[in-house]
Amino acid sequence: MLKQLFLYTILVLSYWFTPKAKACGPDYDPEYSYYYFFDQKVIPNDKLYGFLYQSLSTRMLANYGISEDRDPYEYRHQDSPPPSVEPYTAEWNTYLGNKSTPEDIKAVLYDFKKEWILTLSKDIKKLNQSTLPEEVKKNSFVQVSRNKNLQSIWIYLAYARKCQLYAEIQYSSWDDEPTPTIKVMEALIQEGEKLIKKEKSEFLRRRYAYQLVRMAHYSKHYEWALQYYNNYAKPVQKGSYIDYRTIEQIGGVEAALGMEAESAYHFSLVFDKAPDRRKVALRSFRLSSDENWKKASDLCQNNDEKILLHTLRGLQKYGNAVEEMQNIYRLNPNSPYLNLLLVRHINRWERIAFDSDAITAKFPNKPIKENVQDMQTLLELCLKLRETDNIKYKDIWTLAAAHLQLFLGKQQKSAELLRDIPYNEYIKKDKKDPLHKIGEQAIVLNFVRQLCRLDEINDEIENKFYEQFKSTPALANCQDLRPFLLDVFSVLYYRNGDYAKSYLCHNKLDRIHDILDIKLIQSAQKLIRNRQELSPLFKDIFAQHGLKRAYAKELIYWEGTYYLQHNQLEKADKTFSQLSDDFFEEMDGKEPKTTYLNKSIFTSTPAHQYFESDFDSGVPIDKLYQNSKLNILLEFEKDGHYTKKSLTKLLLELEKQAQKKPKYAALYYYALGCAWNNMSPYGWNRPAIYLRNSDNYGYSNYWMGNSTETADQVNVRHSYFREDKDKSKPLNYKHYYSHLYYDPNIAIDYFEKAINTSNDQELKAKACFMAAKAETFKYYSKEYTYSSYYYNRRNKSIQNYQTYYEIMYKEYKDTEYYKEVIRACEHFEFFVSTYDR
Repeated sequence: MLKQLFLYTILVLSYWFTPKAKACGPDYDPEYSYYYFFDQKVIPNDKLYGFLYQSLSTRMLANYGISEDRDPYEYRHQDSPPPSVEPYTAEWNTYLGNKSTPEDIKAVLYDFKKEWILTLSKDIKKLNQSTLPEEVKKNSFVQVSRNKNLQSIWIYLAYARKCQLYAEIQYSSWDDEPTPTIKVMEALIQEGEKLIKKEKSEFLRRRYAYQLVRMAHYSKHYEWALQYYNNYAKPVQKGSYIDYRTIEQIGGVEAALGMEAESAYHFSLVFDKAPDRRKVALRSFRLSSDENWKKASDLCQNNDEKILLHTLRGLQKYGNAVEEMQNIYRLNPNSPYLNLLLVRHINRWERIAFDSDAITAKFPNKPIKENVQDMQTLLELCLKLRETDNIKYKDIWTLAAAHLQLFLGKQQKSAELLRDIPYNEYIKKDKKDPLHKIGEQAIVLNFVRQLCRLDEINDEIENKFYEQFKSTPALANCQDLRPFLLDVFSVLYYRNGDYAKSYLCHNKLDRIHDILDIKLIQSAQKLIRNRQELSPLFKDIFAQHGLKRAYAKELIYWEGTYYLQHNQLEKADKTFSQLSDDFFEEMDGKEPKTTYLNKSIFTSTPAHQYFESDFDSGVPIDKLYQNSKLNILLEFEKDGHYTKKSLTKLLLELEKQAQKKPKYAALYYYALGCAWNNMSPYGWNRPAIYLRNSDNYGYSNYWMGNSTETADQVNVRHSYFREDKDKSKPLNYKHYYSHLYYDPNIAIDYFEKAINTSNDQELKAKACFMAAKAETFKYYSKEYTYSSYYYNRRNKSIQNYQTYYEIMYKEYKDTEYYKEVIRACEHFEFFVSTYDR
């Protein structure tokens, strides 16, 4: 039983999750932060699709113009969509006796030039004698208005065109005041009052009323707007589209006057009756007190209008959707808005339940009580609705109940509910029929439920699930299901020690060098050797990644680099020896790869202290080596650059020479220490132990963090493996960042050996100061936060990384090198001037 708790423990979850960071770097496949399996389009009302729960994974953002950086549950800051053209053209065509065409009506309302409309407004009878273009004369809207002598239409359109100029003003707060003045708008209002009083057609009076209310609203004459609405708009309202556009305007007026209840009520009507204005209505809806809620509710004429208030409040970010669903259920259990809130809320909980980080992170010991209570409350409502007579689409509620049981970890009850859904009957329906999706959803959820029960993986289990996934259209078409399947497999393969399979579930094989972990590399080598025996899943993964070659040589190269990175020189040399010199010249040649893996690696001058041009001209070998005739280094002058293979051999030889020639041991160790200092993230030779085509990726771990994280914390966050007894969960196995490993203690150890084996005070001083530089890097790695070392010099934490400064000050004050350093290094000079120990 405990084993079965493995994955579906995540379904009783907390709201805590780790946001994914975006950074400059190599291209990578998009990560799935959350998985959504409940297709909200099971609801049959496609006019409500714009209000489904939005998320990156649902791939619906682009369809509804929602930007990715906005809260998917928040509509307030979205741009308003343009008004729809169709309702206008349909009403005008009815007024013209259905004798025009939508195209011609649209041309008149939106495309005709202002001077054409002014000409027609003077005398429509003289159309044929006018100089208007043929496209105007032949327009069916124009022809019908002339035949019926509807001159008043053109008088209205001329007035509307003048109003439109002042209704669509857009200017930045940085600009001067807009060109039109209040006086001009007031003059238009006065003109409109005269025209509406003369007009007898209710059709046109409704439109004049809209223009008057709109002009009064935008000119901030709010009392006038209310007066025009009550005197001119309300008496002729018949529930047409233009009526709700007028109500939208009066809702804005009431909001400006502090009439919150009246405004909310009117915007709720707009939300229901003007589909293209729903987002505007929702964004504008406000009810901030119980008193205003009661006032708005009292304005409602029937239960359907009360449902609108509950719906809009439930759609707000601060709203309690479950409570509003209960309220709507009591008013009308068949309301389409009840279905809307249901599917939104299920997806909202899926974002928590199927958070991909939760699958691999430590689960909370206790679920969030408020979450569980809401789930149980909604579950009770779902179970009640599926048993209620005369309920449409009962199986939507059954499906939702099965999801909720899964969220609550009740596997058996979820399975029982799913068995009640006749999914085969739904699958047979037309794919455009929303009911078809109910059948698909039942299949998908049952598959997810089985995945959540898995606690082990082997070839048989993998093949069974993957074959079922590929052969079942409902599963294959669920875009979030494949990455979720791979997520589950990845965790289980990691448990088994199949690190390469775990990694390849989400990453490309050629990205292994970003991780550079020996267990992962060796696991990948084993997988490559047995490539002919790959399962169908991993054959597909290899094909998807375009792996036409085995990467066997690259894996050896990465393995050797790992050993070099950890100063395991004999292992590195043995590994690199398996590869030809030509291979290394290709990988580590002068251009364009490790450009600076050259003779500067043994200099005592840190690479960041001189310019790139200095390297081009050649940085001389340290005089210490020349004077001591260390031929092994001087030989390098003949070549000018290293590969990882040749560098490893040289480093290994230097260690051997230090053992064979005690007289020069200190110099050998000093040279090795300088090499490792220059392979640090501050050295131009960092490509020796990093696997990037550019030295730009040689930064230390602290660059991967933020202002509050230490390098150790970042290392843990970005490492692929964690050294602990419980290897049940890979840490962030889908990250593509490099674990830029560098250990400054390697350099420090060599400098310590140089100090301990030398009798030359000058060499000792040099080695001590170089050790101090390496120790400074330890500070950067563990304590650095984005403020520079220079400005952090008074920080007490720095004192923990100044051991060798203190030794330099106490023991080598009398050396010539000390005098050189105190003049050249302001950090050391500052240390000496403030030394009080």
